[in-house]
Amino acid sequence: MKTLVIAEKPDMGRNIAAAIEPKAKNQRTHIEGEKYIITWAIGHLIGLAEPDAYDEKYKKWNFNDLPIIPERFKLVPNPKTKDQLKVIAELAKRSGLLINACDAGREGQQMVCR
Repeated sequence: MKTLVIAEKPDMGRNIAAAIEPKAKNQRTHIEGEKYIITWAIGHLIGLAEPDAYDEKYKKWNFNDLPIIPERFKLVPNPKTKDQLKVIAELAKRSGLLINACDAGREGQQMVCR
């Protein structure tokens, strides 16, 4: 099985591919070689659900409901990047190992693989 590398942005994905799979074939959503598939996030792929996803009463702000701290936070796909998220999910199904090559900052460390 191939190793899936997820870069933060397309240009970083191309740079990684040039270093680890120089003969890889460039696709619109990813670059695929013999051992590696390199793809990328394009902005935030997943975000926190809006408060009304937890309870209808949060549709209208009420100071008495604050702070809103759910027992478990809900994650939702970003509508602008939903297609790339699907691509990553499909590529992950074909991969034996996943490497997070995204930003090592706080946001980049929150990638969860299941």
